[in-house]
Amino acid sequence: MNKPLVYIACPYTKGNQALNVRASIEQYMRMLIDDVVIPINPLFSHFAEMLYPKPYEFWLKHDFDLIRKCDALLRINATYAPIGYQQCESDGCNREIQLCQDIDIPVFYYKEELYRWAIKFRNQ
Repeated sequence: MNKPLVYIACPYTKGNQALNVRASIEQYMRMLIDDVVIPINPLFSHFAEMLYPKPYEFWLKHDFDLIRKCDALLRINATYAPIGYQQCESDGCNREIQLCQDIDIPVFYYKEELYRWAIKFRNQ
């Protein structure tokens, strides 16, 4: 069975970057544990950026290169319930979704919807 490679698109530069990264890592871990897809978390670059700062477009180009290798994209909002944090807006995510639309990579907004698609993908 072939598990699809799934890019997690999450806000990063708007709002609280640490909480945005936290939200993306939480989603990544849930998906990793569920073992339905192979998740890719581009916000791990947050830690590389701390040591090796690069311009925004450098990281976005890297993200676009990753997306081109993926089978699907999951768009999530950054949330942290204990303090009521939510960040939905993201210019970077919008650009990533546009790329997916341009190259026919499916975009999902709900993990359950992604998993239903992934099960069909695995059986191909």
